[in-house]
Amino acid sequence: NDNGKRFLQSLSVVFKELDGAVDALTSISTDTRKIKMLVRAMRGEITDHIIEYKTRHPQIVFNTVFDFDETNFENYDIIIDERCDKYPEYEKFDLYTTKIRLCVYKNSPLCNEKLTLKQLSNHPFVSIGENSSMQKILINACKDAGFTPNIVVQSNDISCNRKFVGAGIGIGLSREYPNSEKSENVEYLNVTDFNKAQTICCYFRKQSVFGNVEHFLNFLKGKIV
Repeated sequence: NDNGKRFLQSLSVVFKELDGAVDALTSISTDTRKIKMLVRAMRGEITDHIIEYKTRHPQIVFNTVFDFDETNFENYDIIIDERCDKYPEYEKFDLYTTKIRLCVYKNSPLCNEKLTLKQLSNHPFVSIGENSSMQKILINACKDAGFTPNIVVQSNDISCNRKFVGAGIGIGLSREYPNSEKSENVEYLNVTDFNKAQTICCYFRKQSVFGNVEHFLNFLKGKIV
């Protein structure tokens, strides 16, 4: 009858939640694998997520590589990178869609001006990694504007890159997304013909999705912006 149907519906929800909780606790406690990750984008944000997760689950061990030049993708359970076709053996979900902004140190005369990319052709640039997606975005945008950027400093470390920009060494690129914070010494430029966006994905090997890897992936899905 109707009462039985309502009771069955309630029980279905309860048992589904209970099974999920038991599976999560059991898998984390029994799975001793290291979570092997290759992080090629949003490295600062992913580091923060790992720290938060480790605080909650200190027994989980990560083997995390930050490398734009790595090609042995089969060594990793999870890869964080821009949306692309480099990882045909992996499934994926979107983590972030971000605006890409040109930025400069806050006392630059370029601040508060309405600019075109061509007007920046004689200025120095700071770039993140020779094979990084950010550098490719910069070079291709400048090429479309008719010049090759004068890259005076190149660094694979995002915090170092921000310091170079904040010190006035050159113009850099920065991702802007909800809740992001730029350096206090950096301002975004108003470049009317530079409108770039990038989607960052979490790629994962399907056969690795159980135990602690599955649990961490679900944690990352909860961080989707």
